[in-house]
Amino acid sequence: MKKVRAIIGGLALLALSGCGNVHEEYRTTIKTEEETISYRDSFFLSQAVLTVKHKNGTTVTYTDGYYGSINGVVDKIEICKKADEKFVSTESYSIRNKAYAPIFEEAQKKFDNYKALLKEAKLNGAIGSIKGN
Repeated sequence: MKKVRAIIGGLALLALSGCGNVHEEYRTTIKTEEETISYRDSFFLSQAVLTVKHKNGTTVTYTDGYYGSINGVVDKIEICKKADEKFVSTESYSIRNKAYAPIFEEAQKKFDNYKALLKEAKLNGAIGSIKGN
């Protein structure tokens, strides 16, 4: 029983220590006039999630690794539309449904562009902090 507790405790410490980061170069949040873009990933869940919150209240979540390992390919999309304070509609798309292929083709382009923006923002932030700006 003590060994089981020690293993569980060790895994918890590993998870809390941040050692599960897979793509540190994207792990940031940026805000534009129209949207807030954030990226998080988890080694333990083997998933990367990029979330885009639009000014109009719509939130789009792109998931990489939902059906397997993180490979840079979007395999699940959720779109949450907020009509008013009481009503929210959610649409969910799976890459496993071949009828959604055109949706995933467009989503992959957006996912890649958002990741490039995040990487650039993180790099510029690091350069700014080195320069003392």
